[in-house]
Amino acid sequence: MNNQINDSGSGENENSLETQKQIEKKARHYLTFLLARRDYSQVEIKRKFYSQGYSSQLCEQLLSEFIDKGYQSDSRFTEVFVRNKISRGYGKNKIFAELQAHKISYAEFELCLAELEVDWFSQLLQLYEKRYGETGPDNVKDKQKISRYLMQKGFNQQEINQLWRELA
Repeated sequence: MNNQINDSGSGENENSLETQKQIEKKARHYLTFLLARRDYSQVEIKRKFYSQGYSSQLCEQLLSEFIDKGYQSDSRFTEVFVRNKISRGYGKNKIFAELQAHKISYAEFELCLAELEVDWFSQLLQLYEKRYGETGPDNVKDKQKISRYLMQKGFNQQEINQLWRELA
């Protein structure tokens, strides 16, 4: 009878270890699945891991491993994110505001912008022409309304004033 108790006691430890290995394997598979589809920031990955019920320790361990192997990179995420937002007509201010939710630093953002060599005024002009045509607004009220829209898209007042000078 003593042998049965000892056997079942060690069996529980083995089951616990096996369960931990299965959880880690499942978490690794989940992280691989996520990163195979697109780049995610570390903050997004942690949020997704926690929502699936994984421990923060396991998340940190796997994330560190994936970063070391180059599977996850916040700088790569930043570049893809910025390119996407620029192509959708967003300005610098809006893009950085959204990157802050991903805990991306301003230095990282500036480094990305330097590599991309973005001409913000041409981006603004392209957005304006796509939405409003090639002529300027007819009156002050329309000009103010358009200015608010462009500011919501992330362009600053200096860029917008330059646009009005160009269209005048």
